[in-house]
Amino acid sequence: MDKNAFIRPRPTKLSGVAMIVAGAAFLLFSIVPFSAAEGEAKPFAAIFGVMWVLVCLSFIIYGIYILASKKPSSGIVFDIEGTAARKDPDQPGDFEARIRKLEKLKDDRLITEEEYKRKRAEIMKEPW
Repeated sequence: MDKNAFIRPRPTKLSGVAMIVAGAAFLLFSIVPFSAAEGEAKPFAAIFGVMWVLVCLSFIIYGIYILASKKPSSGIVFDIEGTAARKDPDQPGDFEARIRKLEKLKDDRLITEEEYKRKRAEIMKEPW
C-alpha cells in the first residue's frame, strides 16, 4: 500500500439515524440537570450547558449530513484513498507480472528473442 494512503470508514444510514436520535436524547436529558443548578453553580452550569447543546447539535447536524449525502452505504465500507485501484504491471517492483507479460509477448511472436533478452535483462537489473 502507498505510504500516503489512508483508510477511512464511510458511515452508514443507520449510523446517521443513530446520531440524530442520540443528539436529540442528550438534549432532552440535559434539561433537568441544568435547570436544577442553583446559587454559585448557575454560571458554570450555563457555560457547560452551552457547550453541551453545541455538541448535541453537532451530532444532529452530522447525522442529517450522513443521511443527505449521496454515498451512504448499507453496511461497513472502507474508502482507501491515495492508492491506485489496480497496480500497473509496468511499474518498477512488480517483477513477476512484468516478466510474465514479456514472456507472453515473446510466445505470441510480437517481439524477437533478442528484444526479449534485452528487456528481461533491464528488468532483472532493477532493485528488488
